[in-house]
Amino acid sequence: MINTRLNSTSKIYMIQNSKYLLLTVLCLLFAGCSSYNVAIDAIGQKKGLYYVIKPLKEDASSLVFEEFCTYFDKGLLAAGFVKAQNEDNADIVIFADYHVGDGKVVTSSYESPVYGTLGGGYVSTSDGGVVYSPIYGVVGYSNTIRSDIIYVNMLSLSAVNKKIFVETKQKKEEWAIKITCTTYNNDLRKLMPTLVYAAFPYFGKNTGGILDLSLSEDSEKTRSLLMGKP
Repeated sequence: MINTRLNSTSKIYMIQNSKYLLLTVLCLLFAGCSSYNVAIDAIGQKKGLYYVIKPLKEDASSLVFEEFCTYFDKGLLAAGFVKAQNEDNADIVIFADYHVGDGKVVTSSYESPVYGTLGGGYVSTSDGGVVYSPIYGVVGYSNTIRSDIIYVNMLSLSAVNKKIFVETKQKKEEWAIKITCTTYNNDLRKLMPTLVYAAFPYFGKNTGGILDLSLSEDSEKTRSLLMGKP
């Protein structure tokens, strides 16, 4: 049996690799935390204070529309708008449109490190014995191919001048906003509070183009408190 003492450099290398392995495991564990990438495109400027909301396509008595209106109302209130008691008292009529696109299969490939022993040696213990101490590290890489189905979720709000709409049925826009988000599921009811939470700071404003936002886990908790969940 060969008795080889590891020098200080080897011991440091062992410690660094152990820390690296632990960090990798933690990253994999926390990689499952949900986050959303949201694209917002707003145009126009705030005109009118009191509003009513109507669906662009769906029946106004739809239970889904009624549920979504609870989020729209909270977002509009946070943006400084006031819900009118009826259309006669409104300054603007906001038409809401929303849908989930057909699923699209996307394929991606990536390399994953393969960990193993790089060697090692025997070290002396405090009681005079010896133990084998391996050195861990990356011994290679494996190529992984993954296929997923993604869905594009969309919400748009168009605020039109109520007086002109009532008199001529023409929809003269005062402001409009479109929010899109790509997800791995088509549950728009679950996603809607997040879309409104991300967008309400831009109601009645102009983003000057598409604005890309990323909502972290902390943002999700804040959204839950502010908007509620279905």
